[in-house]
Amino acid sequence: MEKTQILTENKKASTKFLAVVFGYMFIGLAITSLTAFLFAYIMAWKYGDGAGGLTASGYTLLLAVGIISLIVSYVDSIVMSIVSVKTGKAPWVGFIIYAIALGFSFSLILLAGVDIYLVAEAFGITCLAFGVMFLVGYFSPIDLSPLAFVGVALLIGVLLSSTIFGLWAMISYLTSGSVAGFILYDYLISLAIIVIAMLFTGYDANRMGKIAEQGMTNNNTALYCALTLYSDFILIFIRILYILLLSKNRNS
Repeated sequence: MEKTQILTENKKASTKFLAVVFGYMFIGLAITSLTAFLFAYIMAWKYGDGAGGLTASGYTLLLAVGIISLIVSYVDSIVMSIVSVKTGKAPWVGFIIYAIALGFSFSLILLAGVDIYLVAEAFGITCLAFGVMFLVGYFSPIDLSPLAFVGVALLIGVLLSSTIFGLWAMISYLTSGSVAGFILYDYLISLAIIVIAMLFTGYDANRMGKIAEQGMTNNNTALYCALTLYSDFILIFIRILYILLLSKNRNS
C-alpha cells in the first residue's frame, strides 16, 4: 500500500513538473512571438514606404536590430550557462532577454514579406515533429544519452561537409551560372540540422524523464529544461520554415 502511494505521488510530481516545464516554454515562445509581431508592426507603421516595404532608414535600422539581437542572444546564452552553474538558480532574467532577442530576429521574417500562412504551416509541422520526438524520448525506458553523441557527431559532419558543398555550389555557379547547387546545398544543410535538433530533443526529453524520476522537480530545474526545449523547438522551426520558403520560391 505504501509503495503504491509513493508511486502515485511520484507520478503526480512528474506530471506537475512536465506541466511547469511546458508552461515556461510557452511563456518563452509567447514572448518571442509578441516581440516579433509588435516590432514588425511598429516598423511597418513608422518606416513603411506605402508599397509594402520599408524606407531606406527603416531597412538600415532593421539590419542593425537584427545583428544586435543575434549578438545579444548568443552572449546571453553563454552568460545564462555560467550564472546557472555558479549560482544554481534559474536564470529568469536571462531567459526573458533571450526570448525577446529572438523575437526581434524573427521580426525580420515578417518584415521580409513571408506569408503568415506559411509561418503557421511551419509552426504546425514543427509542433508535430517536436511533439513526436519529445514523447519518444520522455517515455523511452532506456537511456538515450547516445543520441547526444550522435547529434554532436552529425553536427561536426555538417560543419565539415558544408564547406565542401558550399565550394561545389560556388564553382557550379561560377562555371555554369546555375543556382541549383545552392538550392541543393540549402536543402541538405537544413534537413541535416532538423535531424540533429530532433535528436537533441529526444535526448533532452529523456533526460527530463530521468530528472522527474529522481525527484529533482524544482522550479530551477524546470526552467532549465524549458530553455533547452525552447531552443530545440526554435531551431527546428527556423529550418522547416526555410525549407518551405525554398520550395515555394522554386515552384513559383
